[in-house]
Parts: sequence; C-alpha cells; structure tokens
Amino acid sequence: MYKPREPARHGHTAASLFTLACVLSMPVLAATEANESLATAFQNPPHSARPHTWWHWMNGNITQEGIKKDLEWMNSIGLGGVQNFNVSLNTPRIVEKPLDFMTPEWKDAFRYAVSSASEQGLDFAIAASPGWSETGGPWVKPEEGMKKLVWSEVT
Repeated sequence: MYKPREPARHGHTAASLFTLACVLSMPVLAATEANESLATAFQNPPHSARPHTWWHWMNGNITQEGIKKDLEWMNSIGLGGVQNFNVSLNTPRIVEKPLDFMTPEWKDAFRYAVSSASEQGLDFAIAASPGWSETGGPWVKPEEGMKKLVWSEVT
C-alpha cells in the first residue's frame, strides 16, 4: 500500500527556499541596476554634468555661419556650454572681413552667438577681457581694468 512521505520537519519548503534565494539575490540585482543606471547617465549625463569648452575667436575671424556651425557641432557632441574668449594673436586672416573686438559688427556677432547658444541649450560665458589674462597688471590702466558687470531680469 502506498504511504505518502511526510514533509521534512526541518522547516524548509520550496516556497521558503525560493524566497531566500530572491532575498539573497536582491543586492546583486540592485547593484546591476545601479551599474546600468550609472552607465546610462555617463553616456547621456544631465545638463549640469556636461563639460564646457573654451571657444576662442581668433583675430576677428568670425562669421555668423561659422558661429552657427560651431555651436551646432558643440551641442551635437554633448557639450553643456562654452566660455568665449576674444584672442588676438598672429592668426592669419581667414574671413573676408575680420570683426574687431567691441565694434558694432562684433557686438552683433556676439549677440547672435549668445542667442544661438541659448537655442541649442548651451550655457554661454565670456572671458573678462580680450587677449590672454590682460585684465590686470602694470600695463593695464585703472580705467581699462576689470569692471563689475551687473544685470537684472524682469519677468
């Protein structure tokens, strides 16, 4: 005559073993999910973590077409913004009409760059002066030295 086996008396059932296995694997699953999330965030970081670059405008070699192409490319590679430097070195002229620093044409190009950067979602900053660290030193007259820039915004 068939007599069913009695369940083991040491308290382990298939359900409790399964639950134990799930609990023990949770840290591994959590670590795997965290690693995948980290990898995803690294490949597509939030705007606040994206790098910025120096963007040199060399000897007035500036055009709106060049500004547009530069900013579109910078955005396409994942930069978060630029810091613009107007630099005057012995760079050869490569545009038809170079734009001298702070002329009306230069200011128009600068306004265009700022608005284009904003449209691309790029932060925009500017160096304190044209050239290489020429904001201070015995060669800079006090009236030509650093200034405090103040602005306000009304919504």
